[in-house]
This record gives sequence, structure tokens and C-alpha cells, in this order.
Amino acid sequence: MALRAYISTLFCALFVSILLAQPKVEKEMRVKKEAVPENAVRWIDESLESLPNIHWYLEKTSGVQSYEAKFTKSDRRYSVEFSEDGSIEDIEYIARWKDLPKEVMNKLDSYFQNEYDRVKIHKIQVQYTGADSTLSRALRKDDILSLTRRYEIEYYGKKNREKVFWEGLFDERGGLIEKREIIQRPVDNLNY
Repeated sequence: MALRAYISTLFCALFVSILLAQPKVEKEMRVKKEAVPENAVRWIDESLESLPNIHWYLEKTSGVQSYEAKFTKSDRRYSVEFSEDGSIEDIEYIARWKDLPKEVMNKLDSYFQNEYDRVKIHKIQVQYTGADSTLSRALRKDDILSLTRRYEIEYYGKKNREKVFWEGLFDERGGLIEKREIIQRPVDNLNY
């Protein structure tokens, strides 16, 4: 019986480590509004009530295709991600380290110190998910802070002389949910 429990525990640990180590390969390209699913465009139009300068992107991440609307509202840079069929997936805005809640900063600091010799944060995004109507209402009324949030952080983690570019998804208190290595695309042009 003890052997079975040990094997089950080992299998679960292996499964979690594989899940956490899935690499992220991302390609993003600008598209015209007409190329985006109609329900995504309608959601943005209804939620933002004619906000100018909305830019649309097609994103391919590790074989999965989605659409993103990017815009600035109330001095924040937002992106709203939709699935390939136009269903909303999440809302994100770019944040700075100093704007994070103290509790979150402390938990993240602890995680980074325990896992790496050195960390350099590249980008922090505050992420919101939920029902279409709740997200729409929150965005329309600039009340996005009332929703449950997560933190998506891109960072370089150095450990034992190896430097890896990671994307970590952390819960509203700063606890790690998942992380994956970001595989950067080689540049298309070579400079001689």
C-alpha cells in the first residue's frame, strides 16, 4: 500500500512539473477589424462605447490562435483577449511593480528569492477573467479593480548560471499557479 501511495505521489509531482514547464512560443501580428470574429468586435464596441484607437491583433501561442484588442483607457494600457471563435477569455492591463499590493509584492519576492539566484522582471500584467457581462460592466464603468485578479509576470530567472525567460501566472495573493518558459523567436533580419 505504501508503495502505491509513493508511486501516485511521484506521478502527480511529475505531472505538475511537466505542466509547469510547457514552453510558450508566441507570434503576434496586426489585423484589420474585419478579420476579427463579429462577436468579439461587438463586445468591444458595447463595452467601450466608441473608444478611439483600438488595435486588433492575431496571436498564435503554442499552436493556439486568439485575437486581442489593445487600447489605452484611463491612462492604462489594456488588452482584451478573445478565443478563435470570438468568446472573451480575459482582460489585462500593464502594471508596475510598485503599484502591486504590498502582500503580493512580499509573496512574489519570497518566491523569486527561493527559486532563483537573480530575477529581472520584464513585464507585469494584471489579469481578470469572468463572465462576459461582468467584465463588460467593469470595463465600461472603470471598475476593473472590483474583480478578482491574477498577475501574469514575464521575467528572466537566473539559477546556477543559467538564465531563462519565464512567464508566471500568480493568484491574487501572489502564489504561483503555473509557469512556462518563453521561447523567443529568432529575429527575421540579421545585422552584419
